Amino acid sequence: MDARTGKVISASNAETRVHPASLTKMMTLYIVFDQIKRGRMSLDQKITISEHAAAEPPSKLGLKPGQKIELRYLIRAAAIKSANDAATAMGEAVGGSESGFANVMNQYARAMGLRNTTFMNANGLTRPGHMSTAHDMAEIGRRLYYDFPQYYNIFSRNATSAGLKTVQNTNRRLLDAYPGADGIKTGYTKAAGFNLVSSAQRGDMRVIVAVMGARSSASRNAEVARLMDLGFSKMPRVARVNPPAPLRTVGTQVAAARMAPAIAAGTATVAAAAAEADSPVGAAEPVAVRGSTVAVAAPVAETAALEAGRPMPRTLSADAALTRNSQSIAAAIAEVNAELADASARVAAGRPVPRPGPAVAAAPVSGPVSGSASTFASVAPSAPTPRVKAPALESAPITVANAGGGTTGGNDWGVQVGAFRSRGDAERQLLTTALQDVPELAGGLRRVEAAKVQGVTVYRAQFVGLDQNSAIAACGSLARRSADCMPLAPGI
Repeated sequence: MDARTGKVISASNAETRVHPASLTKMMTLYIVFDQIKRGRMSLDQKITISEHAAAEPPSKLGLKPGQKIELRYLIRAAAIKSANDAATAMGEAVGGSESGFANVMNQYARAMGLRNTTFMNANGLTRPGHMSTAHDMAEIGRRLYYDFPQYYNIFSRNATSAGLKTVQNTNRRLLDAYPGADGIKTGYTKAAGFNLVSSAQRGDMRVIVAVMGARSSASRNAEVARLMDLGFSKMPRVARVNPPAPLRTVGTQVAAARMAPAIAAGTATVAAAAAEADSPVGAAEPVAVRGSTVAVAAPVAETAALEAGRPMPRTLSADAALTRNSQSIAAAIAEVNAELADASARVAAGRPVPRPGPAVAAAPVSGPVSGSASTFASVAPSAPTPRVKAPALESAPITVANAGGGTTGGNDWGVQVGAFRSRGDAERQLLTTALQDVPELAGGLRRVEAAKVQGVTVYRAQFVGLDQNSAIAACGSLARRSADCMPLAPGI
């Protein structure tokens, strides 16, 4: 399908019901992101691990019964390592039980128009009736990209901290080998074979590929690369973007009800104000855009274990109050340290650091994989947030996450105005900037963030607790004065 319009360009067996394996976790993550958006969950919320979740087979994070762990770490473990215990724990937190969450998943599937998908659990382990299609999996990938662009970067990280340990992305071979690749999710079971929904960007064009039922990870990756090349070559460069229709998650109030005891007990930090009523997930008005994004879905036979990786800067969680919480700030600094270590390793090894923006063309991969089939869909990327010159000390500069039309709109953005060898220099830069006439920074909090870049400690001067418009406008004002500034998008 052309994901800009939803029109199918080419398909083979795209509606055949097969086992999705860990591609299931795309829906689990989508629902969790939606619950966060609606104020029913928080990234810093502590989730208590059940015996059932802890007993899930590998791949797993190694959670213990009764353990409490922040939701953000469960998200990372499920997205990057494809941890089954993390996915189950999130599902139980939303739906109260495995079966309860399966009901919620199926409500979301119906709301998305996924006619050939039925879920029985949060992690994708083989269960009777747990089935989907290449077309439906591509649609979920498309929705993740459009509906939650502020979280999409997690799928491209090669490694990240999951609280208990640093988890490695099982999809890093494809991410490193295919220029512009930045996600999304892999899956494998004996019944399913090797599955992958992947995405890559080339200039203004983006391709999303879903391959299901490959016989090995190598043949799956080769087929994905071939389909990506094919998608880039066939997609029209100009199309009228028609994002997925606003999603109405009818009947998911049960999830909020099950969350209430934890919230009342103080184990969750939720945005002030009542949880919003079920309402459409943001969808922008159609606009004419040069370039496109293609999603290529391909069910093959029957039977993936991968994820995605790229470090991204983060500010604080979606709740403005958290920007004033010292524990959250400390967690943010620890996160940046872990992610910059991965970025530094990539630079030292001569590997690219994936980030939004143009990517060079890839050499075609010759020959199809035996027994494979494919469906094309194209998704036009949201207009990228403008990037302002980064400080010279940044060895691995990172652009702003592609915010698009589905951002939360909260005070979860920030700006970075320099990186320095000493904390004192960073604090002086913050004071100097604060004394300038930049109204957009008036409501921001000054923060110095320590980070290791290729073994050297640098101190990043940042204003946090801003909304998206203020962050971008502030950098525009500073850029006109020849001052360094880089907007920081929210991250997990």
